[in-house]
Amino acid sequence: MRQTILSPHKIGSYFLIGVMIHPFFIIPLSAEPSAFEMQSGATKKELRSLQTSSKNLETIITELQNKVISLDQSQDGVKSLFEGQSLKIKNLLDASASQENSIKSLSSVQDTHSNTLKQQSDLLTLLKDRIDKNQKAIEGLNKKVDDITELIGHINSDLMAQLELIKKNLEIPTTPTSTSNTSKISNVKKQTTPKESKTSNTDTFKKDGSKQKTIFIEAEELYKKGKLKEAKERFEWLVEMNYRPANSLYLLGEIAYKQKNYQQAVVFYKKSALENDKANYMPILLWHTAWAFRYSKDLPNYEKFLDSLIYLYPNSEQGQKAKDIRKKTKDKNEHRNK
Repeated sequence: MRQTILSPHKIGSYFLIGVMIHPFFIIPLSAEPSAFEMQSGATKKELRSLQTSSKNLETIITELQNKVISLDQSQDGVKSLFEGQSLKIKNLLDASASQENSIKSLSSVQDTHSNTLKQQSDLLTLLKDRIDKNQKAIEGLNKKVDDITELIGHINSDLMAQLELIKKNLEIPTTPTSTSNTSKISNVKKQTTPKESKTSNTDTFKKDGSKQKTIFIEAEELYKKGKLKEAKERFEWLVEMNYRPANSLYLLGEIAYKQKNYQQAVVFYKKSALENDKANYMPILLWHTAWAFRYSKDLPNYEKFLDSLIYLYPNSEQGQKAKDIRKKTKDKNEHRNK
């Protein structure tokens, strides 16, 4: 139950009203004067005056009561206003606490973002350092590639010079004993004309020039079977027809080598190398050329071709054999010098 707090002014009002309505002070406001009153000597005029005063007093009491009620209502309004303001203050305090929590949360998020940005910055710095290192490594590799390219160019130049030297060394030595033979075999085409092959049976394959491939295969088979004369006739014809001249000249050199006609073999080998110095049979060609000079007792050219074979084809079977020979020769010379 709500308790009403009375102000001093309100307590005084209630006290005045209580005094006026006390049983000992109750004054009949509208009754006729009694015999006792008549005996007291009061006149009608005085009674009317008292009645008027009583009415005024009643009016004042009513007004006071209304004011008390009004003050009571005002107090209730003030109290309600106070409670409303208190509630607003409480809501504001709650909102402030909520805002404070939000600020703390935002501060935490900001700290998290700051840490993330710092980590990203560190990562970017690390990546930049790695990119710089990779760039330097790439520049180093490019320099190495340039150096290797330059080295390859020098090697190619040396190889070309060596090949030119080989081609030059394939010239037939101009000794008195070989001059006449050189003039005889200086031109293979002239040497293998149909008139000079009177005893050959090449007419059967010369009639049809469209079968050059078949004739080449046939010539290879005859060579493998040891029928060197028949094979030679066909290879000479193929050279005239300009069909696979490098291979045909090489096999003519092989035939001459087997027939121990070493000077003629060197001529065929040289012409074959001039036609194609990248053929897969070049290690054998250089090996047999070296031995052709060896059998012809031309030791300087023999050693030159061994060295060329070692330089150009070091991993081939013939290159390994040439290394062994040169090593033995070197050991033998060192032993002699001791």
